[in-house]
Order: sequence, then structure tokens, then C-alpha cells
Amino acid sequence: MAAMPPLKSGLEFFTNKQKSKIMVQIINNGPAMPTSTQKAIKNAAANLGVSEVHATHVSQDCDNHIFDIYDHNENYLFSINTDGNVIFDR
Repeated sequence: MAAMPPLKSGLEFFTNKQKSKIMVQIINNGPAMPTSTQKAIKNAAANLGVSEVHATHVSQDCDNHIFDIYDHNENYLFSINTDGNVIFDR
């Protein structure tokens, strides 16, 4: 009889289930975003379990832009500063 694999702890099982990828779509109604900013938004939204976000341009200082990010129901999620891709909460 073949040996049975060791049982996984509840935490390991939960962690393994959380590895599914969420593809995030960004709908931007403002100026173009750098690719690195788009990646930061997609990662943050995926961590929140959101598959579609709407970016609203809030302000600009030279090449530095600030966007507010909302889900498809217009619930505020977070803001991002394109200078260094800093994510913050207003």
C-alpha cells in the first residue's frame, strides 16, 4: 500500500487556495499612466479581490499625477501617486 501524503494544516490549505490569479481591467478617464503605475494598480486591486477598477485623475504637479481608484460600483478603494507609484488612502 502506498504511503499517504502528509495532511496540510488549515493555513497551508487556505494559502494555496488564494493563489488564483485575478485579471484586473483599468478604465482610465484621465491622462495616460506609466506601465509601472498600471502594474501597481492591478496588483493592489487583485489583492483586494477586485477585477475592474476605474481611475479618476485628481491632480497634476509637473509629471506627477494623482489618481483615485474606484471599483465598478463607484466605491473608493485607494489613491496612487505616479511619482514612485505610492498607494495611499485619502
